[in-house]
Formats: sequence, structure tokens, C-alpha cells
Amino acid sequence: MKILMINSVCGVGSTGRICTDLYEELSKEGHECCIAYGRGEAPEQYNTYKIGGRVNNYIHVLETRLLDNHGFSSRNATRKLNRFIEAYNPDIIHLHNLHGYYLNISILFNYLKKKNIKIIWTLHDSWAYLGHSAYEHNGKECSSDYPKTFVMNLKKNKLRKNKILSNFKDLEIVTPSFWLANEAKNTFLNQYNITVIPNG
Repeated sequence: MKILMINSVCGVGSTGRICTDLYEELSKEGHECCIAYGRGEAPEQYNTYKIGGRVNNYIHVLETRLLDNHGFSSRNATRKLNRFIEAYNPDIIHLHNLHGYYLNISILFNYLKKKNIKIIWTLHDSWAYLGHSAYEHNGKECSSDYPKTFVMNLKKNKLRKNKILSNFKDLEIVTPSFWLANEAKNTFLNQYNITVIPNG
């Protein structure tokens, strides 16, 4: 099978290393893999696709600071990614961290809804269903410092995510902990099968 992973980074940080570890294990089993990533550089031994570049990242950061538009910028870079997906034609797309100033989830998911591709999304935090940050504390989203913004559009962003991420035919959610699985089950993501696969 052809498997495309999408993550903010490749080979560095926790999620970047998870992607390369999966790549190596899947390759040993005879699968063809590619990692599409948005920031930094990737180790040379992996088949990769770089989403956007520094200018794309800086514009995304600026839109996040001024408009709380994290995950909704990077329009051109995401359209190019969609063209890459069309050409690569994977059997499975394994999503990881989609936040990180590199991707437009609206453009990506509207494209994926039209395709007959199995989607697996490993949630490493709560960003997919929160309005701004990646974590909550005592039932409230973290401050406007993560990510930093001058305005907070919590309600608007939650509604946008709910609309964009709902009604997929073939989407599976994976979490590394029962806690995160239970949190996700209390959101609009409860329409999907949610499986726990612990890290390590």
C-alpha cells in the first residue's frame, strides 16, 4: 500500500519521530511511504514532501497573531499539497499534527471529502476540536499566548472546525491515551470510531 503521513515536522520532536518510526516499520513490511511536513528540514533517507516554506510559515504566524486564523492560512501551500496528493495517489493518509503554521485545514479537508481515500488521524492533543489552543485547563482553553494572538475567535473557530471535520465517509481517529479519547468523544468527533493506541 501507499501511505502518506502529514505532520508539522519530520524526524524531530515527538510527532516528527513518531512519523519516521512508523515510516521505517511500514517500509519493512513492504509498504511505500511518504511524509508531507511543514516546518524545518527532513532527514535525507525518507521520501518526503515539503509543504510551503518559510514565507508561508511567517504569513501563517501573522494571520494567527492578528486574526486567530491558525489552521486557516497557508492557502496556496495547501492547494499545492492537494495536487501532490492527487499525483501520489495514496491508499491511506495518516494525519498527525495539522497545526503548526503550515496548513489550511478547510482546503485540505474539502479536497479529501471528495476522494475515496482512507483517512487515519492520530490526535496528539486537543487542537482538532478546540477553538484556539491545543489544550484545556479545568475545562477552559489555554490563554491567547498559545498560540499567541491579539484576538480570540473561540466560538467561530470551533464552528468552522465542526463543519469542516464532520461527515467523512472513511475517517478513523486514534489517540495515544484513554484520557484524550474520552475528551474527543465528548465533541463532534464522536461521529467517528476512536481507538486508543498508546505511545511507546
